[in-house]
Amino acid sequence: MSLHPLEKKFLEVFSAERRGSWPIVIALSGGPDSVALFHLVRRTHPTNAGPLVVVHVNHQLRDDESEEDARFCAQLARQAGVAFRLFVRPVREENTPGLGIEAAARRLRYQALREAAEDAGARYVLTGHTANDQAETILYRVFRGTGLRGLCGIPRSRPFGPGALFRPLLGIFREELLHYLHDHNWGYRCDRTNESTDFARNCIRHVIFPEAVRGVHPAAVEGVLRVGLNAQDAWAFLECVVNEAITDSLVSQSPTEVVIRRDAVAGRHPFVVQQMVLELWRRQQWPLRKLTRAHLLQLTEFMRGASPPPCRHFPGAVEIRFSEKHVILTRPAERQSPPIPSDPRDDEEFGGADLGIDT
Repeated sequence: MSLHPLEKKFLEVFSAERRGSWPIVIALSGGPDSVALFHLVRRTHPTNAGPLVVVHVNHQLRDDESEEDARFCAQLARQAGVAFRLFVRPVREENTPGLGIEAAARRLRYQALREAAEDAGARYVLTGHTANDQAETILYRVFRGTGLRGLCGIPRSRPFGPGALFRPLLGIFREELLHYLHDHNWGYRCDRTNESTDFARNCIRHVIFPEAVRGVHPAAVEGVLRVGLNAQDAWAFLECVVNEAITDSLVSQSPTEVVIRRDAVAGRHPFVVQQMVLELWRRQQWPLRKLTRAHLLQLTEFMRGASPPPCRHFPGAVEIRFSEKHVILTRPAERQSPPIPSDPRDDEEFGGADLGIDT
């Protein structure tokens, strides 16, 4: 079988050798991106490689159309001789205060994918996020006032369940996928809600980027992607600096308390200290939603200053006390969040819990 040019490009990212003999889960919504991903994996998958498992999550948001999406995905998997799993996860029944419909659906989707991966013992869970999704995410985060970490965009890979969540299409544009489907006369489903500009993603996709391409720069999308790549390089360097600073300054750490040496942070750049606090906050899994840049600036000033106040209370019921030698961050055990089945990063492909700091 001769390979399509896009299949050759796909193999450069997700080679046959990389797949090994482990099961692979493919998230399939029925839309063009995920359908193209399914065909790219199927047509480049070695016969001696591990089994493929297609997962579709029905959120029941579009009545009969949602049911038709599920039937389409099931038929696609059946025709290819691939295992199929259907998860019905209605969004309206989910109690998700503070989350919009998109974020709630996304969280449920990742929970289902994680369950499927654990059941199958999958090494990879593949999703169909494209270069366009990456650019839309970065621009959205810019509008939200994100920091350097948020400008990095969606990571290509990260730990997920027993294996890794992998996005092999991040370097491929949506138009390339549509041409690929057209070349083979393969059908896909169209979600009418994707055309509504009531959602932030769709407004960026259908209004802002087209206008930018016409009136600002013909390569506006590619330009935003370059910003993301530059941010990734800068963040990789900063992450090393921050981790070294934490190692040098951390006295002790428990689920309810973090103790930092004041003399170890006094001479460091304020931005590094801010990022140290954020990283420690994340490691503790303390609430970030109401922690603002103003809070970080204030805390950094206190940590590096000669005469800090004895105590301050910060969002998420975090108390910060200052002694002559130490900064002590505490959060009472009764305020610790119970374990949640989803990873906060499961929202990352479109801003997620963007706190106006550095998501």
